[in-house]
Formats: sequence, structure tokens, C-alpha cells
Amino acid sequence: MANWYVLHVRSNHEKKVKRFLENLQTEFPESVKQILLPTEQVQDVKEGKKESKTQFLMPGYIMVEVEPSKEIVHSIRILPGVLDVLGSDASPDALSESEVANVFSLVEERKEKPAPRFEFNKGDRVEIREGPFLNFAGLVEEVILDKEKIKVSVSIFGRSTMVELDMWQVEKV
Repeated sequence: MANWYVLHVRSNHEKKVKRFLENLQTEFPESVKQILLPTEQVQDVKEGKKESKTQFLMPGYIMVEVEPSKEIVHSIRILPGVLDVLGSDASPDALSESEVANVFSLVEERKEKPAPRFEFNKGDRVEIREGPFLNFAGLVEEVILDKEKIKVSVSIFGRSTMVELDMWQVEKV
């Protein structure tokens, strides 16, 4: 019976290890069933421009479903970039069905609604980096996560004024 296992891989080698696993899957299709390297799309801001990029949900880890045998486990352990198969050297620990279900539901949840890249809380000091209030400093009054908006209180001509901005337009100070 095939089980899911977690591989601890070198940082920034996740894609390379996945390719090695895909080659192993071609070589042993009856043993290597599925490979999961969960990713998500996140919004980031570089030089005032909003861009989308792919980020790993579990950096440094890959999940693989295999029919366990000494040969397959050994073949996986010696792949370049693989640091370890979680568990003991004698026998790796298989994930429970609920753990696997949790990971798959997290992957689906993140596909439907990507995690915000911006983390602001009420009371945070921010500086506006884009738009008509460029270089103004203020305090976060409200965070509207579903719209990726933020309300900031700024001082204009000595009066506190509330402005609503996109999250990517401000930066924590």
C-alpha cells in the first residue's frame, strides 16, 4: 500500500529535487505514485510595482507518495538535495490520512484565496510609498484583508486625515 512521506530537502533545491523524483517516478512508476511540492501565488512590491510571484507553502519540504521498499527509500535518500526522509533511519514515518488531507485542503484553500503578502495591524506606523501621499507617515487605523486595502491616519496641514490605500502602497517603518 502506498503511503505519503515527507522529504527534508536543501533550501532552494525544492524544484531540482522534484525533477529528480519525477525521473525516479519514470523509472519506478509502480513505486513512486505522486509528488507534491505545494506552492502559492503571492503579491509583492518591488520598486513601487506590484508583481505576482510563486512561493513554496512548505519551504525545504516535499511530499511523495510511494510504495515503500528498501530500494525505493534508499534511492530517494541518495538523491542530490535530499537531506532526509522524516522518521528514523530504519523506517521513515508515513503521514496519517488526516495529515495528508490537511495538506491537500491547505493547497486548495491557497489556490482559491492566496495568502496576503502584507502584514499590518492596527496601530502600526507606516510610510506611504506610492500615490498622492508619497512619503507621508501615518498610523494604521483599519486593515481590510479581503480587498487588500488599508486605512491610514496621516497628518495633513496639522489635521489628522484618514486615507484608504492599497496595501502595496505603504511600508512599515
